[in-house]
Amino acid sequence: STWGLFSRSHSMKIAVAFSLAVLCALASASASQYLVENLPGAPANLPFEIYSGNIDIGNGTNMFFIYVAAVDDTPETPVTLWLNGGPGCSSIGGGMFSENGPLWPNANNGLDVNPYAWNRVSHVVYLESPIGVGWSYSESMPAAYTADDQNTAENNYLFLQEFFAVFPQLATRPFWVSGESYGGHYVPELTLRIVEGNAAGDGVFINIQGFALGNAWTWSTIDNAGCVEDWWSHTFIAQDTALGMQAECNFGAIGPLTDAAGLQTETVKPLSASSTQRCNDLVNKAMKEMGNINIYDTYARVCVAAGPTQAESLFRALAQGPENHGPAIMGRQLSTAMASRREAALAATRLGGEAPAPPCISNYVQTYLNTPAVQQALHAPALPYNWTDCSTILTYDYTDVLTSVLPVYQSLFEHSLKLLVYSGDVDAIVPTPGTKAWLSLLNLTQTDGF
Repeated sequence: STWGLFSRSHSMKIAVAFSLAVLCALASASASQYLVENLPGAPANLPFEIYSGNIDIGNGTNMFFIYVAAVDDTPETPVTLWLNGGPGCSSIGGGMFSENGPLWPNANNGLDVNPYAWNRVSHVVYLESPIGVGWSYSESMPAAYTADDQNTAENNYLFLQEFFAVFPQLATRPFWVSGESYGGHYVPELTLRIVEGNAAGDGVFINIQGFALGNAWTWSTIDNAGCVEDWWSHTFIAQDTALGMQAECNFGAIGPLTDAAGLQTETVKPLSASSTQRCNDLVNKAMKEMGNINIYDTYARVCVAAGPTQAESLFRALAQGPENHGPAIMGRQLSTAMASRREAALAATRLGGEAPAPPCISNYVQTYLNTPAVQQALHAPALPYNWTDCSTILTYDYTDVLTSVLPVYQSLFEHSLKLLVYSGDVDAIVPTPGTKAWLSLLNLTQTDGF
């Protein structure tokens, strides 16, 4: 099964034994200090424990996590790390409290039980990453944070080293990395860092099995083009709008890709001033034609978000690029349009318009996690700003946002790992057409039919 154990060699047993010795040397914090007791709104007698707080990964850098223990624990029960995307959005607000976690905030600032929570089959760790997201912070308290793919993967790896020192009973369990959206970068790159760390004997040996990745932002050229195809195929935008965007907009890529990857290469070409303006106009036209839909679940009812979403964070990251660069143009237009639409809807609500209809779980999460009693129960740090689902103080490296991670896949194929890529067809931000297109470039051999 997906969660099954791989057979391991004698050398791996030696590595695990060595790792346990390292854990004993590293352990400085007690798991009990992270135990969550009396979480406001939680049902009585939960059949699992919750741990949360900040782990210091060095240099005054603290990463916030919530660890939800499995309902039924056996020696084979795996550990799964979940990473939301953005870049710059919280795995606590996303995964834990509105997606695959066991408890979801409701309109009454209480908690409802999610019957499909992942901790029914796995221990699950939700990590706020990169630094500057949620309650992950630097003690130097910069006014703004910067991050890129490399330091994000390294910090996430350092977190895992410290986490398994605090929870050594989990260190030898089958371990999976999972995520969504810009997790399409975080997840493969962290998986590769773990593989490399294990090979180098770098600290605690992590029993990595592979990853599970949904609607993954992987290569900007293909994923951006996939958006246009998806919007057109769902009849969210007109044919002439779609064809115009395909003709006028440079969806962009950073290249060439490494020759060793054996993949298609592409070099960025700036747009002319006239083409830039035409693309600009077409993106605005597309946003108007789409209307106020739920961009993550296009057939669902719409709720007015209380703060920036993963979609806005991705567009904001793209918007940092050069003035005449295709992805940057799209990012600026879409970021501005979505923010304006959200503010207009909120203003209408304040003026006595119809209240936002469910599902409004993002709003409920925002309220719940800014409740003092909740923050105290979760051992959240006292920071000079409110918790938000997507960081407004983080700047992510523009080049990395556009860079293909397909070479990382090629490196991972050299190891005995299970890599699951799945894609929901009602996600209009990182939709299925793009995922299908970049998967085809990997030239994989099909062994089982659909």
